[in-house]
Amino acid sequence: MIGVYIQKLRDWLRPRGDESEVDDAEENRLVRRLLLALPEARGGAVQRLHLRLRAPNRQPSRLPVLLGALAVSIAALAVHYRGELPIEDSLVSEETWAVLEPTREVTLSFRGTGNIEGTRDEPRVSWTSGVLHVDVSPNQGVRLEVETREAVVRVIGTSFSVVRDALGTRVEVRHGLVSVTCTQSAPVHLGVGEETVCLPASPAGLLARARRLQRSGEPPTVVLEAIDLGLRAGGVGAVRSELLAARVEALVQAGEPDLAAAAAEALLSEGTHRRDELLRTLAGLKLIDSCADAFPYLMALAAEPTATDDDRIQLARCSAPN
Repeated sequence: MIGVYIQKLRDWLRPRGDESEVDDAEENRLVRRLLLALPEARGGAVQRLHLRLRAPNRQPSRLPVLLGALAVSIAALAVHYRGELPIEDSLVSEETWAVLEPTREVTLSFRGTGNIEGTRDEPRVSWTSGVLHVDVSPNQGVRLEVETREAVVRVIGTSFSVVRDALGTRVEVRHGLVSVTCTQSAPVHLGVGEETVCLPASPAGLLARARRLQRSGEPPTVVLEAIDLGLRAGGVGAVRSELLAARVEALVQAGEPDLAAAAAEALLSEGTHRRDELLRTLAGLKLIDSCADAFPYLMALAAEPTATDDDRIQLARCSAPN
């Protein structure tokens, strides 16, 4: 963009045949100094350019004056325009930590996947999975956003972390202040040392959260909360079936045999692919009371192609006369 202005200036000057016009070498030198001054436009660069152009023992010329005036105008434009320069890059480093500085005001340390786009003043990070640490220089007018499927994090001058995995999106602030908007929730403000978790919004995401919680040994009540959220979110087909199967498991772990049996019976009646597992669960729950209650389920289980030797042994035990 700056080169366009310089070329227009040259085109305007040369046809006039000014007697005081400087030669090509002098003009090129002045142009190079102008370009060097513009990108930062700080530290008195423009003023120094004026002094240089007006130094003594120089043949009078209107070119230095025009270049000096143009420097002031373009420098102001460059300071404004640099915030609108587009940025775009991929953030991919799943095995090791990587560092990217898309602008002088923003540093991203990450292990995972995502991308960054937008402008210098308004960069936008779309974070897919993994851990992302963000540092933004304060008081520089940078309005950075980090977006995941569950959350939008907005910040001006701070340092924070975003972790996205099967549990959702966790935001933790190291210093400064951020605004976090979880899906279908009002924004919340986090200060130093504070954190929040935005839960997955989709049934499949909530199923993944429930399974992760189960593997991590979290209390059944926490697992059931994620499952119920997934069912209320409208899970259908295989996702709904898996949510209901996870609910049966969680109820068993919670010591609720009657509720677990009722949930298993309901899912079994829907023709789920987990038929053998549900029959085995029901047989085990009914054995708490008596073999007679468990017998129908053991019989059905023994007829399944996936029946095990332990299943048949248990059936034989319940079939033997008392």
